Amino acid sequence: MKETMENTAKMKECSSFDSCSAPLCPLDKFMKDRIFLKGDSKCIAEQPTRFKIGKDLPNLGLLPMELKGYKEYHGSVNKARKALLIKFAPTLTKKNR
Repeated sequence: MKETMENTAKMKECSSFDSCSAPLCPLDKFMKDRIFLKGDSKCIAEQPTRFKIGKDLPNLGLLPMELKGYKEYHGSVNKARKALLIKFAPTLTKKNR
């Protein structure tokens, strides 16, 4: 793990950066390599803020549980959308002819 200016810049975009002392920042691409100890501060930035700033990060600027929920939701939406297309595609195609 090597700290980069790009990584630090991403964290500095957060409005809570100057007052934050959390060792795990969702805007830190090395978050998985950091250590969290009982009693450490937690990220206080709002989820929409982190998501907007971290949209190009692997974790999208989300905490692990948020990312899991995001992936589950978007996976199920895509499955439902695909099922609807399979169900209605023949009908839509016939109407367009």
